[in-house]
Amino acid sequence: MQGTTFLPILPWLFKYVGVNGNFTLFDSKVQYPIFDEATKTTNWYESQQFWQSKYAFNAAVFYEHAGLNARVAYNWRSKRVDSLDPNNRYRNLFTDPTQRLDASINYDINEHFSVGAEATNLTRKGDRNFWGYYTFPQEITYFARTFALTARARL
Repeated sequence: MQGTTFLPILPWLFKYVGVNGNFTLFDSKVQYPIFDEATKTTNWYESQQFWQSKYAFNAAVFYEHAGLNARVAYNWRSKRVDSLDPNNRYRNLFTDPTQRLDASINYDINEHFSVGAEATNLTRKGDRNFWGYYTFPQEITYFARTFALTARARL
C-alpha cells in the first residue's frame, strides 16, 4: 500500500508540503522437513520465510517550491528470521527491527546550478543479530551517520 500527495489545503507556503508513505505486509510461511533420528521419521516445521520482515514502512515529508527542495524520510522494518533450528532454540538466529532517518535540502540557484546538504542515518541505528534470546548476541553492527554538502551543475 503506497500513497503520495501534496497538501494544498494548508495556508501560505505550507501548501507546498507533501507526504509520502508506504506499508508492506509480507506474511509468507515456509515448511521445512526435519528428520528425527530417534523415531526415524520426518516432521514438518513451519516458519516465517528467512531474511524477510513481516512488516515494513516508509514515511517522508517533503517541501518543493521556488527552487527549494527539502525532504525528511523514516524507514522501519520488523524483526526477521535468519536461520532456524527447531530442535535447539539457541541456534535460531534473528535480527532485530531496523530503522533509519534521512534528511536532505537542496536549492536551485539557477537552472544550471544547485547546492545542497544531506544527512543519512540520523538515528545511528544498526543491526543486532541474536541467537534465540537477546542475552546471546551474535553480531551488533552500527551504521555510520553521514553528512554531505553537494554542488550540482547541469548543462
